[in-house]
Amino acid sequence: MGKNKETEVQMNSNEQVYADIKEKVEAGTLNKSQAFRELYEAGMTVGKIAKFMSSHYSFVYGVIAGTYGNVNTNGASGPSKSDQIRELAAQGMTPGEIAKALNSNYSYVHSVVKKWKLQSGITEVELAPTPEPVVTE
Repeated sequence: MGKNKETEVQMNSNEQVYADIKEKVEAGTLNKSQAFRELYEAGMTVGKIAKFMSSHYSFVYGVIAGTYGNVNTNGASGPSKSDQIRELAAQGMTPGEIAKALNSNYSYVHSVVKKWKLQSGITEVELAPTPEPVVTE
């Protein structure tokens, strides 16, 4: 089976799962909060759940956050941007270097690093000595 066929089969099975959950809610055998959790576990993002179930985003977010803690709102997998920033700061990179490496706003990077240092009890590390200026005659 080709990659496109596999993706199509996966999408069809997910769509069937989603439809089954919605049917259970409409039949009264599953409440909306339970449906939100099942849809989230099936890989649907908070925004898509809200649209699919015709519910307010904040309601869905509250249920998911209350159950799982960290909430995947955009469908991305892997470490969050903030986690990446903290990791690079722990490796000794400056906020400017991190902002450039991650193509992020400097102010955002600086605020994440500052908050991380405060929460971790990290004090400012000593700066490397400034090299003597080179005098040319």
